[in-house]
Amino acid sequence: MKRNNIKLLSQVLISAFVLSSCSDSFLEDKKNYDNVNAGIYDYYSGANARVSDVYAWSLPDPNSDANWKYNCTGNADDQSKSTEEY
Repeated sequence: MKRNNIKLLSQVLISAFVLSSCSDSFLEDKKNYDNVNAGIYDYYSGANARVSDVYAWSLPDPNSDANWKYNCTGNADDQSKSTEEY
């Protein structure tokens, strides 16, 4: 009997949490915090600069140490020395 009460209470709490977790108003109030507007893509130079910027953000920094995101930065570290290309 006690387990049934705990299961029922947990189901009620989970369904209350799911139904009231978030509203749709945050989608309507979404602001663009980027400094780039859509007009940058009107010209080849602007689109090329934006693509180059996004590409540069995705590359590892060779001057930094290895971390969780880029475990090999291109330096002569233990991981790069274990390959045949080194």
